[in-house]
Amino acid sequence: MTNKTVVFILAHNYSGSTWLSLLLGSHSEAFYLGELNKFYSRSDPMNCALCDMLKQRCPYFFDVHNHHPRDIHAVIFQRTGKRLLVDNSKRIKWARKFQGEDRYQIRYIHLIKDPRAIYYSLLVRNRPATLDKWIRRNLEIQEFIRASGRPAIVVPYNQLAGDLDRTLPAICRWLGLEFEPEQKNYWQFEHHGPGKNGATAAFVAGGNGQEMEFYQKNFQRNFLDLRWKEKLPQEVIQRIEADPQVREVLVRLQLHFTDQGIEAARGSILAGETEVGR
Repeated sequence: MTNKTVVFILAHNYSGSTWLSLLLGSHSEAFYLGELNKFYSRSDPMNCALCDMLKQRCPYFFDVHNHHPRDIHAVIFQRTGKRLLVDNSKRIKWARKFQGEDRYQIRYIHLIKDPRAIYYSLLVRNRPATLDKWIRRNLEIQEFIRASGRPAIVVPYNQLAGDLDRTLPAICRWLGLEFEPEQKNYWQFEHHGPGKNGATAAFVAGGNGQEMEFYQKNFQRNFLDLRWKEKLPQEVIQRIEADPQVREVLVRLQLHFTDQGIEAARGSILAGETEVGR
């Protein structure tokens, strides 16, 4: 069996998937791919963000459009010599393209963020403040993972951000890697790929001035964003916590609300695979 693995991070928008992919992609045996699917977008195809900024030819993705999406992971394995690729495309539609792949192993990380924090993120970005998409997407991710039969874990964002020194090593072990403390300083590494990355972004694209200021202030830091606790009215928080559809998502994923976010109901670091939390 091959020792090469592609891990797909599946998540709703604004769940911290770029951050997690940078942390994992900073391991010496791993390579960060960013939102790989955006190379193949018909409406708005992207180039490597870092190489665009430096006005240079990307050594990894220079001919990405000459390769079928099904082959791109194999191409990058060959070019990097790494044994883990971190694909942060987030979307089930993209991950489904590789279901029958046998040239390398496939694993899934279902990254989920507290719906109270998601609601606040939508408000501050001037997006419609509704959790319908959060509910639907997280249920769809779980159905996809269950049907795939591939190894998968559920990672609550706040457990990662709030207890990074325990949770990140646990994820690395699950991926067959020995945690390297330098991973936490992901901004010190060169990261290629489309979209935002630690080498080029000091703010969240699409945010307003307040949002940009917050992320610029916290650039090159690992932190748990709990602004929702101060900014959301208590009645809104209570309404979200009591929403039956929100609660259904948490029950299915064996998660529960805390005052810091959502956590694994069984008390392990990660939900979904108990051995990861040991």
